[in-house]
Amino acid sequence: MFSLDFNIVVYILAAVSTASAILFAVLTFGKLKRVMRRSLTDGKLSMPKDSEFPSVSIIVHDDARAWNLIELLPRLLEQDYPAETEVIVVNDGSKSAAEDVIARLEGRFSNLYMTFLPEQSRNLSRRKLAVMLGVKAARYDMVILIGGNCMVDSPMWLRAMMRHATRGKQLIIGWAYPSLTPNPQNTRTSGSRCRSFDIIRTAVQYLAWAAARHPWRANANNLAFSRELFYNNRGYASTLNLMRGDDDIWVKEVATKDNCAVELSPESMVAVMDDDQVTAHQLDKLSHEFTSRRPGRAARWTSAIASWAWWGWIGCGAACIICGLPSLIPPIFIGVLAMVLCIPYMVRWRRVSSRLHGRKLFLLVPWFTTWHPMYSLLYKMRGIARRRQNYTAGRL
Repeated sequence: MFSLDFNIVVYILAAVSTASAILFAVLTFGKLKRVMRRSLTDGKLSMPKDSEFPSVSIIVHDDARAWNLIELLPRLLEQDYPAETEVIVVNDGSKSAAEDVIARLEGRFSNLYMTFLPEQSRNLSRRKLAVMLGVKAARYDMVILIGGNCMVDSPMWLRAMMRHATRGKQLIIGWAYPSLTPNPQNTRTSGSRCRSFDIIRTAVQYLAWAAARHPWRANANNLAFSRELFYNNRGYASTLNLMRGDDDIWVKEVATKDNCAVELSPESMVAVMDDDQVTAHQLDKLSHEFTSRRPGRAARWTSAIASWAWWGWIGCGAACIICGLPSLIPPIFIGVLAMVLCIPYMVRWRRVSSRLHGRKLFLLVPWFTTWHPMYSLLYKMRGIARRRQNYTAGRL
C-alpha cells in the first residue's frame, strides 16, 4: 500500500505535475503580489503640497444615465482639491433629463459645463467622440475620464489620482470596479461570482504589468492624461475605424516606462453602477477580446501558459494517482501538492480581490481557475461571429 516500487510513468507524471504547479505559482503569485503591494503602497503615500497640484478638467461621458448624474456630479464638484477644476458633461443620451440635472446644479457650481454629441455622427465611435469633444472643450492640460454610470466614494479621489501628475506623469491608470451594491436601476446581476473572477483576473493581468512599468491597458472609467500627450499622438487617429481601443490600443501607443503611473489606493477607486451588469460585462469582454490582439501580447501569452500549467498539474496529478493504484503514496503526494499550491493561491486571491472590491470567493477560486479557459474560449468564438460589430460603419 505504501510501496515506492512504481512504474517509471508514475514518477514522470508526478514530476510533470510538480513542475506545472511551480510554473503556475511563478506566473500567477508574482502578479497578485505586485498588485497587492502597489495597493498597499499607494494607500500609505503622502500627498504633495497643495501648490504642486495641477488644474484638472473632469470629463464625464453620459449616455442616458441622468439618474446617476444627480448623485455623481456633486461628488465631483465638491472634491477636496486645492487647484482649479471643471466638470464637462458630454451628453450622449436623453438631453432633456441631463439638462434638468445640470439646471439644478449650475446655480451652485460655476465650473459645471455640458456639451452634446451630434446625432449625425453615427459612423464614428460615440465613446471616442465623447472623449475628443471633452478634451477639446477642456481648459486645463490635465484631464481625467469618468463614466456617467460611475460613483466616486471619496472626496480625495482627485488628489489621489493627480498626485502622480506632480511628479511629471502624463498618463495615470486608476481602477473602476463593478459595484456589488444593488441599485434601483440594476435589473440583471446573475452569475456575479463568475463575472467577478473574470474581472479581477483580467485586472490583475494589466495592472501588474503596468505596475512593472509595462502598461498596455487601462480602465476608461478612471483614466487621467494630459492633453499634450493626447494631441502629440494624434488622439485616436490609429483606431478611428474601431468601436473600441481607447483604453488598450491607445494606452499601448502612448504609454512609456517614464510617463505612466498606476494608482490603486482605496481613495482613487470608483464604482461602476451599471443598470445591467450581465450585458455590460459581456459587451466589454467581447470588445476587448477583439482589440487586445494588438497590445499586451506578452501578458496574454503568460496568462495562457499559466492556464496550461494549471491544467497540467491537475491532469498529470490525476493520471499519477490512477497509474499508482493501489498504492496510497501518489494520492498523498498529489494531495499535499494541491494544498501547497491552492491554499496560498486562494489566500492571495482573496486579499487582492478584496482590495479591488471584487468578490472574495476563496474556496471557489480553484474551480473558476480550472474552467476559466473554457469561459474565455466561448467569448473568443462569439467574438469571431460578431467581428463586424467591432468596426465603425463602412470600415472593415
